Amino acid sequence: MRIIVLMKQVLNSEQVAFHRDDDTGTYTLIRNPMDSIMNYDDGNALEMALRWKDQNPETHITVLSMGPPGAEDMLRECLAIGVDQAILVTDERISGADTVATATYLASSINKIGEYDLILAGYQSQDGRTGQIGPMVAEKLGIPQITYVRTFYEEAGRLIGIRELGEMDEKTAIEMPCVVVISKQKYCLRGMTLSAIRKALKKEICIWNLEDICGKAAICLSRTATIEIEQVEKKRKNKIVKFEDCQNGILADIIREVQKLGC
Repeated sequence: MRIIVLMKQVLNSEQVAFHRDDDTGTYTLIRNPMDSIMNYDDGNALEMALRWKDQNPETHITVLSMGPPGAEDMLRECLAIGVDQAILVTDERISGADTVATATYLASSINKIGEYDLILAGYQSQDGRTGQIGPMVAEKLGIPQITYVRTFYEEAGRLIGIRELGEMDEKTAIEMPCVVVISKQKYCLRGMTLSAIRKALKKEICIWNLEDICGKAAICLSRTATIEIEQVEKKRKNKIVKFEDCQNGILADIIREVQKLGC
């Protein structure tokens, strides 16, 4: 099986900063490689691909990421834990790409890769948190998709996904090639060994720009832009309630007081 895992390098949530373009009045994230980490949900998707490879050694895993040149460090981490190929799509013209543009570029990159059976995507990114990229890539490629998948296996040439739907699980069969979006899980990506890191540093990472994936075709521009950012300060009103007050039967008064304060 040939698996493609969609990966993203995101900013540490405690170190987010924006740059304002005075010409357009729009904002974009300032992505400093020193403050960037692998998106946790994508790491979970990668771990599922690696577990599949543990059971099926002939599996070939490609990680595909779109972002600044600094994302190359994250891709080397992927190579160090068992990935066969790493591809980075980077171009100044895609800075600030929204979900429509991102899905378009990723789908074009997957078409350039060519042969694949399964595309794995994480639940959502830690920065945008839209959860739209996996399904949108499937739509762009014209292939089926399933979401909220906890685990999967192959049966009779089809992929069987176990989906988490609240208090129940659903078993879904899907034809391949397909896109599978992993459910929200505790971060579980395996670690790297020193020898694997040394080998990964010698491996080549494919670097593509827009011409590489789109040719001379018209470039898809983002349809949305951030035009205003406001820092929201949380304010909470406190009121101390003693246990004996509740014992004296004035709980209803306390509830009304809390509602009045807007707590």
